[in-house]
Amino acid sequence: MRLLTRSEYPEHWSPATDNRVITWECVWHMVRRLEEKGLDGAGELLHGIGDRGEDTRALAYRLYAICDRKGWTEDALALNGLVTSWPQIQEIAYRMRGAGTQTTLFG
Repeated sequence: MRLLTRSEYPEHWSPATDNRVITWECVWHMVRRLEEKGLDGAGELLHGIGDRGEDTRALAYRLYAICDRKGWTEDALALNGLVTSWPQIQEIAYRMRGAGTQTTLFG
């Protein structure tokens, strides 16, 4: 048994259709989405992850520290990119939650 690399996870994964969403999997899908589709793509995925978002961020930070300490540069850089971009990703996900709702009294 071994852990999958981020490139081995399915490209079009959705937490909405996965009946066993695992935080580890969320981290690597978030990294991949950020690399391939930028902040908007990662924000969209975070929106779909929902309540698992904070656990995903915490695990990504922990994994970054481990990878950095072990000298696993490629994964450390990818995870650091996710962790440092998290506030912007979170803002995009937050705006998606509000999409379609009335924001003004007469709007």
